[in-house]
Amino acid sequence: MIRETRQQVQGRLGAIRDASGANDPHRPDFCTKPRPQHIQTGKLFCGSCGGVFGNSGRDYLASNAAKMQAVCDNHRTIRRQVLKDIVLDALRARLMEPSLVALFISEFTVEWNRLQADAGRPRAAKARAGPDRAQVIWPDRRYRGWATRGWHQGTARSARGL
Repeated sequence: MIRETRQQVQGRLGAIRDASGANDPHRPDFCTKPRPQHIQTGKLFCGSCGGVFGNSGRDYLASNAAKMQAVCDNHRTIRRQVLKDIVLDALRARLMEPSLVALFISEFTVEWNRLQADAGRPRAAKARAGPDRAQVIWPDRRYRGWATRGWHQGTARSARGL
């Protein structure tokens, strides 16, 4: 009896693996590939040739097409830390604008309340009480604090410490 049940379970698990593509020999092996060590890996492209930027020494990035294939004339390099600082400064300048933050908060409120209503939670009824009394059911208290008392300044301050 136990052996038959085990065989049925194993057959069902095999069918599930086949249906999901887990047994596909051409499926990428995410577990065997190492993750990139740096966040910029594979996300930077050369302005001259459009090729991918890659490692050029320990702390530098350069165009792979110029370095390995000699088809690009862009032989300039950039330090990882300099690039990281440029990206973080651009994000701070563009994403921390109060008008954009207000737009995000209003859209987040609408979407979060819709999800709460779809989940059938009783608190969603309080959130839909009316436009003048709409209360957001925040998933975390930090969001409510950030939204109500100038959180973008504190976030920009903490982002500088990254």
